[in-house]
Amino acid sequence: MKKRFIIIGLWFAVAGIATAQTEDANRILERSRELTIADAMEATMTLTITDRNGSERIRTNTMISKKYPDGTEKRLIRFVSPAEVQGTSILLHDYTDRQDDMWIYLPALKRVRRIVSSEKGKSFMGSEFTNSDMSSPPSSDFNSRHLEESGRDDLWVIESIPADASLVNQYGFAKRINYFRKENLQLQKMEFFDRNGVHYKTIEVLAVESIDSNGRYMVSDMQAINHQTGRSSRMKMENLSTSVKPSDSLFDAQNLDR
Repeated sequence: MKKRFIIIGLWFAVAGIATAQTEDANRILERSRELTIADAMEATMTLTITDRNGSERIRTNTMISKKYPDGTEKRLIRFVSPAEVQGTSILLHDYTDRQDDMWIYLPALKRVRRIVSSEKGKSFMGSEFTNSDMSSPPSSDFNSRHLEESGRDDLWVIESIPADASLVNQYGFAKRINYFRKENLQLQKMEFFDRNGVHYKTIEVLAVESIDSNGRYMVSDMQAINHQTGRSSRMKMENLSTSVKPSDSLFDAQNLDR
């Protein structure tokens, strides 16, 4: 009987450690998101899409965002070139506790439409980034844990698996591995895997820009590589300003076509 109680005690101890580890992993993911949100910002961004043969398509946009007291970030992206995408606008409401809201205005159709959940895993403007890569999904959508190598080489290595099959379809991946610097929780890269366990895409942070003395920063340069197609896409931010004071009406979906 005593042996049985010892085994049960050990089981609860292991379960407790696993729970604590999951909570810690979620906290790292949440804290890392918090560190990348400015109170307000404005920038220009170049999206370069490179095919397997080396040919490039370059798209330029302006971006402006604002953080709200509940942690929500609202972001407006307007494409200015080339002519085929000029005037296209995307509005994103990135929440802390639920899935984001996303709308797009297509000038050719002269209408605003919501990007539904089933489209979150689709390509963002023809690039290797997806619509879901443009925001930070709630931690409750994933089962996250530290991998065995986490904590070595000044890196936290955290695996995130969608909590159910519908979320796999929605986000477009079956597993994501996140790499953060232990020192400041800055994201280094993310690796994406399909249902068969194949590593098909990597997003790597190439440069960051500090936005205050409290450790907050913006990812100013990142690249997505599709290992299956040989295509890559790079987003590079320039002319970053955190002194802007955008009005709330700018982030209203009803005004997206203006």
